[in-house]
Amino acid sequence: MEDITSEHWTHFEAHILDSAHRFALLINALHNIANTSDPTDHPQRALDTINNCWADIKDILMSAAAHTLPLRKQNTTHPRLKPKDKPADMNKLDRHTAKLLVFIHETHQYQVTTPHDPAAFSQLKDRWESQILLFNKDYADDRDLQFDSSFLPDSPNWLDQLNQVAHKRKKTEWKAFNSYQSHKITAAVKARFAIIQSDQTRWISSSLDRHKPNVSIDRLMVTSEDGLQELLLHPDEVRQAATNAYVSQFRKRNS
Repeated sequence: MEDITSEHWTHFEAHILDSAHRFALLINALHNIANTSDPTDHPQRALDTINNCWADIKDILMSAAAHTLPLRKQNTTHPRLKPKDKPADMNKLDRHTAKLLVFIHETHQYQVTTPHDPAAFSQLKDRWESQILLFNKDYADDRDLQFDSSFLPDSPNWLDQLNQVAHKRKKTEWKAFNSYQSHKITAAVKARFAIIQSDQTRWISSSLDRHKPNVSIDRLMVTSEDGLQELLLHPDEVRQAATNAYVSQFRKRNS
């Protein structure tokens, strides 16, 4: 992520100066309001002019920032689950709703481009009959989220009703995922507080970013009494040599 430097701000200022003619128009518009004999005669017009001026100023600043300043990714203050972290049952509902929306789009295309085409009608009907019972089982206890099993692709009203139910399902599934996500976040927060109370050493180490990686000694260079060096690779030999080294280093000293 690139930091913003003085050079960036120089380019930012230059970009705004290139838009000086737009500022002149805005200033003239504001002057016209101020010079009006009685601005209260047209309060809504004056308010609209001021709002438009502020919107133009914002556009100028945003355009200059987008063209001259490096973008920064916004950091969220709490963890968010990705859609791929959904449970299997939620993913299944999402897949079914996505297939329904595709079917609705293709049915709309059929109505517009190939109405009364027997081949297209037969293909849509086969897909509908093979999927409708499966999709209705997703919400067996909620009639509002189930589809009429009749197949009327030539009827705009039937397609509108199908579209309404599909979007209701999508909204319901999104609410369910948000609820699931909130529960996961709450559980994570509770677990963190539990660690603070029950395992303060772990909490302090985590807060201070202290990590104690395990040291694995899988090879060892030893020097014999006659000065020859040997690289040990066998685990048993390495373990024995390491033990001997520690024993010799930390043996009791004569005081």
